[in-house]
Amino acid sequence: VGYPESLTDPSFAGQILVMTYPLVGNYGVPGDGLDEHGLPEHFEGARIYPVAVVVAEYSFTASHYAATRTLSQWLDQHKVPGIFGVDTRTITKVLRERGSALGAVVLG
Repeated sequence: VGYPESLTDPSFAGQILVMTYPLVGNYGVPGDGLDEHGLPEHFEGARIYPVAVVVAEYSFTASHYAATRTLSQWLDQHKVPGIFGVDTRTITKVLRERGSALGAVVLG
């Protein structure tokens, strides 16, 4: 499961998704095709559920043959802010030790 599946997973609704994988965005985002049952082919749901995304390092280039857009373009399309250059492993360690916490990604 990669970031397209995680971002469209309803269990992350209303949360800030912090990804600990070192590089995110390198394979882009696949198209919005539906399977024979009318379900999204590449996603868990029909939209992005987290309210923001935090990654350590972001790739501005999508290099997978099935990519139809970059992660940044997809987040923009769904009006979901993303931030990179953050020590996500430390954030995750603190959350594991202390439990969930309130957070915000502030723009502007």
